Amino acid sequence: MRPDGTQRDPVTIWVVRTGDDLYVRSYRGTGGAWYRNARARRQAASRPAASVVRATIPLFSAENRTANQALVDHVAGLAAAKGATPGQIALAWLLAQRPWIAPIPGTRRRKRLAENAGATQVPLSADEVVDLNTTAARIGVHGNRYNDAHMSLIGR
Repeated sequence: MRPDGTQRDPVTIWVVRTGDDLYVRSYRGTGGAWYRNARARRQAASRPAASVVRATIPLFSAENRTANQALVDHVAGLAAAKGATPGQIALAWLLAQRPWIAPIPGTRRRKRLAENAGATQVPLSADEVVDLNTTAARIGVHGNRYNDAHMSLIGR
């Protein structure tokens, strides 16, 4: 729970396509607006935009959240079918991409650490990985992680 009474977001999934390769990254904490519950969404919508840091991040604009929701729903559906969390599916999906990929999800809580470690026990079939990759490629991820000012600082 945050000081303002809203809940912390459990996970955000980033999908990056480079040529024929697809990379997935799961973020926790302040980066996870996609998996907010309906109550938290209503609370966020009622707060002035200037008081919300995410209001400056294109990924979290209302139109981009709406555009990304189909991918989020797809991952959440697979998670429910497997008895896992969406974050575990995201990490399992990332681990299934290449043997040399080592995800580094951040957390401050032991419960989340245990949840993240549990992703190694979530089996994804080859068909499920292909389905996730195809869905991510078809839907894409809308919105940059940083606003234009911050993007100009990357890679300098």
